Amino acid sequence: METVAISSSGYAYVLTSSGTIYGHSILRVDPTDGTTLGGAAFGGFDVAIDDTNYAIWIVGADVKKLNIFLEQECALDPVEWTAVSVDFDSSGSIWIAERKHS
Repeated sequence: METVAISSSGYAYVLTSSGTIYGHSILRVDPTDGTTLGGAAFGGFDVAIDDTNYAIWIVGADVKKLNIFLEQECALDPVEWTAVSVDFDSSGSIWIAERKHS
């Protein structure tokens, strides 16, 4: 499974998986020719790009905020099992959806 978010500048941020729901890594890809421009070992299930605040949010086993250079700025762990969706509002607040294991 791969999850993709496109920034307003046109770059694709792709979460890759190694077979787990927590993901493997994130890649920054030029969508015009598919060239990988960078990557980092931060996996997740979903990704959202907040261009206004220059933030990339990744959720999975936890919640991570990266800058546009894929450097981690913070990590939060309010997630009991796995977060499956992330979005943000105009104030920069994030919203996450979490699943529980049966």
